[in-house]
Amino acid sequence: MTSADIYDRVLTRADAPAALAEVRRLVTIQRFHARVLVQERDVIRQCRIEVDLPAGQWWMLTRREDGQHRSSEHRDGRTFRDGVPAGLQLAAHQGTPPALEPVFFDHLPWWGQHEHGFWPVLLRHIGTHSVLATFEHGMDPSMLSALVVDTRLGLVTRIMNFNAPYVILLDIELDRPVERLVPATWPELDVVHPDY
Repeated sequence: MTSADIYDRVLTRADAPAALAEVRRLVTIQRFHARVLVQERDVIRQCRIEVDLPAGQWWMLTRREDGQHRSSEHRDGRTFRDGVPAGLQLAAHQGTPPALEPVFFDHLPWWGQHEHGFWPVLLRHIGTHSVLATFEHGMDPSMLSALVVDTRLGLVTRIMNFNAPYVILLDIELDRPVERLVPATWPELDVVHPDY
């Protein structure tokens, strides 16, 4: 099957590995910084993430409602919360917060691994430079999730899950290593119009 054969048709569970391979092919960026909006119900949190996949590192700064910051990071095979080692040694993708789901999209339980879990049902091009992947739940097809790959950037920029936080990556800076940069100010929250 060619990558073109996977688009614009209803996929079967047997197509899940090919769909995952196609999304992995589109996601090419390994190092970047981004501002992330994470919306859970009526609460929106802003985070800053810095990712260096070849080095096995990520760093995240979350702005709390009181204006203070909380940091999380993974380096040297360990995860740290506010500079303190947090629990067991885990791989960089294990136990990551929702803000990092776009980075570790291939570890989400959406790729048909479980009979009663999610699996991809459609890949389609949207706009001029994006691919939308839609997933449905094996037990209830009305439960949908989706992710958007920006093919210009080579990055998953949106994660939408029916029962989990909605995640959007903004202000993306490519080819930047982990630098642990604390923003002097955070942008005011405003409506984010998609650019597909």
